[in-house]
Amino acid sequence: MECPSSLEPHGRSIVESCGGLPLAIVAIAGVVSRKKRLESEWLGVKESIHWHLTRYRTKIMDVLKLSYDSLSEELKPCFRYLGIYPEDFKIPAGELIQLWMAEGFLQPKESRLPNVPEPEIVGEEYLKELVDRNMVVVVSKRKSDGGVKECLIHDLFRDLCIILSKADNETSSKSSLETNQSSTRSLFLMFEKIYSKDVLKNFQSVQVLHLGRRTRIQDWSFNFEAMTFIKYLRVNICGSREFLCRSIWSLSNLETIDILCFDRTYIPNEFWKLRQLRRVYLGIGRLILRTDENETIMWNLQTLYSVSLDTTAAFLFRNRRFPNLRKLALWLDTHAKKSCWWHELLLSLHHLSNVRKLKLHCCNSDFSLHAKMFPSNLAKITFLICKMSCSSMKALGQLPNLQVLKLVDGTIQESLDCATGDFPKLQVFKMMYVSVESWMLAKGAMPALRYLLEISELHSTSLMVPAKSA
Repeated sequence: MECPSSLEPHGRSIVESCGGLPLAIVAIAGVVSRKKRLESEWLGVKESIHWHLTRYRTKIMDVLKLSYDSLSEELKPCFRYLGIYPEDFKIPAGELIQLWMAEGFLQPKESRLPNVPEPEIVGEEYLKELVDRNMVVVVSKRKSDGGVKECLIHDLFRDLCIILSKADNETSSKSSLETNQSSTRSLFLMFEKIYSKDVLKNFQSVQVLHLGRRTRIQDWSFNFEAMTFIKYLRVNICGSREFLCRSIWSLSNLETIDILCFDRTYIPNEFWKLRQLRRVYLGIGRLILRTDENETIMWNLQTLYSVSLDTTAAFLFRNRRFPNLRKLALWLDTHAKKSCWWHELLLSLHHLSNVRKLKLHCCNSDFSLHAKMFPSNLAKITFLICKMSCSSMKALGQLPNLQVLKLVDGTIQESLDCATGDFPKLQVFKMMYVSVESWMLAKGAMPALRYLLEISELHSTSLMVPAKSA
């Protein structure tokens, strides 16, 4: 017997509430099958779905535990860690992988073997496996390159994480009592609340300090020098430059600095001593780089968001002081400089041979871009522009490995014409609030394009381009 069309939306909603767990779907299907085909009864099941699942909790948990037991020993702590997030919380994938790194979950067993992948790559593989096993759900959409952008964990799996972590903590606590050490390694303050700085005094041995974007510390005069074990630091300082003091940059074990800041920040000389540093993220603030006398090379640094492109930054790029940089965001305040000046500064980017993702904040674009300005391995560019010339677009079309191009908030002067062979590997092209008079795509241009998105103040157009036949 077919399901009445009026009940189909409610049925789909009930299935979505089961979070992709087959056993939960079967259990709820049994409940629905005993109901009359009345919209009110199906709505009642939908509204009380958590109560129904609780009735089958023991049976479901036993089956979910089997899924956990089948994980590799390396992956089990990564899964348990998901229990730290609140219910229905959208977890940024990049943040999660950085946290796994800080906790030591992504350390290779045999680091002396050749071609050992970077921890970030290992973390992406671990997350993909959890998604493939339906233990983690991808939220809404993926990143432009197909990777996971945000994910969440079903409430029942989250409950399992908490149960497993409590059992693990009980064992750890017994060990801690014997060795007289603190077992607290991570401090998460996730909710919208103002805390006193004294809350940090009792957690000086933490490796992870994670404050939500809406979490506030009343007074940032706290001295971080005693928190020598910190590897991951994420805080919201709302424009307070004084917070980025020397006590922060003197934390020698730091791997990730993630700070929401709205100000220009000068990096002190202590920055060059952070040999383990892998990721620096400053929200929408601007980092002002400085050189050091020892010409230190930051071998581990992979992400740098965001930097003012000035003569110092260009000097550091040209001299390959960040040889393994993969993600970079830059501010170009072109109102204050001549076009020839910016041409020379942008040429320094060509020396960043490992950069694959680049974001450029352009306050103006009265200069022409050239393909030789950019690293040959560049796969993704995001431009926040005021205006861009057609010749600059032509230059971007010559990049051999560009797969994703995003243009945001600006104007493309004259007509946008893409000739045969332009953008040979481009798969995703997004223009958001960008004004263009007209554009023409010649045959053979953008041959790999599979997704095109245009958003204006009046409308949006989304186009999925079918794959080319062999």
